[in-house]
Amino acid sequence: MRIGIDFDGVLFDTASFKKFLESKFPGYNETYTRTNNIYDPRKHSEELGVSQESLFEVLDESHQFLRKDIGLLGTLGYYEKIVVSRGPLAFQQRKIKNSGVTNYIDDFVIVKKEPKTVANIDLLIDDNPDELRSIDVPGFEFDTEHHSIQQIIDFIKDQEQSND
Repeated sequence: MRIGIDFDGVLFDTASFKKFLESKFPGYNETYTRTNNIYDPRKHSEELGVSQESLFEVLDESHQFLRKDIGLLGTLGYYEKIVVSRGPLAFQQRKIKNSGVTNYIDDFVIVKKEPKTVANIDLLIDDNPDELRSIDVPGFEFDTEHHSIQQIIDFIKDQEQSND
């Protein structure tokens, strides 16, 4: 079974990361810029009056914001775990790689407009209900306030049992 797991908000504490970014770049959250519903670091850096590279450099601190219970993904031994993230390619790649999540997953895919099932997944874990509505595979809506990695694991195992 190939499991797609969203990065931001599921495996990565995006809310804390945004607070960190706000401390580095005052006004970060108020000027957060999207183009076609995708974060736009070029425009955002212009809004902030900083270089785009300075926004990218702060991604080197991503490892501080990986979920503390991420190691539990190791209990999903034979499942193929794929991070399926949406966003600007270079920005997301750097954040994902620097977070250390690649120590716990098999691969990652970054999409722009297409549904996350482009990664040929059998199941999607995502915190965005719109992402889950746009796919034709089972999904689990992750709530950062109420769910843990263990609940993701339990859901995956329940899905496999119901398919047997």
